[in-house]
Amino acid sequence: MAFRATQATQAQGLLSAMQQAAWIKQQAQVAVTMLASNVNANQVFQIVDNLRSPLAIFAQVAAIPGIAAYAQAQFNDPTYDVATEFTAMVNAVNAVVSWVVTNFPKDTGGFAQAYTLAADGSRTPVTFTPAQTAGLTSAINAVIASIA
Repeated sequence: MAFRATQATQAQGLLSAMQQAAWIKQQAQVAVTMLASNVNANQVFQIVDNLRSPLAIFAQVAAIPGIAAYAQAQFNDPTYDVATEFTAMVNAVNAVVSWVVTNFPKDTGGFAQAYTLAADGSRTPVTFTPAQTAGLTSAINAVIASIA
């Protein structure tokens, strides 16, 4: 029999989810500050990548048998519905991704219009103003609000 390195316990899963959530909140706060000024396409993509990267970990944690009941017991607060709050957080992160997918400029083929290409081959990322990213800022603020 092999050493079981891929089967997380409930305690490990809860700790991992909490750590990832704290990291997302930190990244979201940085993003909101960044979006108060002009940002370029690279920065928008980085924001999305940072916020969505823990989603795979959240899916793994959610799949641990009994994790919701375990987490609920650890918080020891009958008024706190950990499963509902976890789902709300994940949905808030997915809303950020959806906002960018929906609102990022694309051509008729669906290709992102992220750069201008100069005659010498150099690329310049497109720039967005705070007014253009106001919806993104709002979506990111919802992520921040979903994490205590």
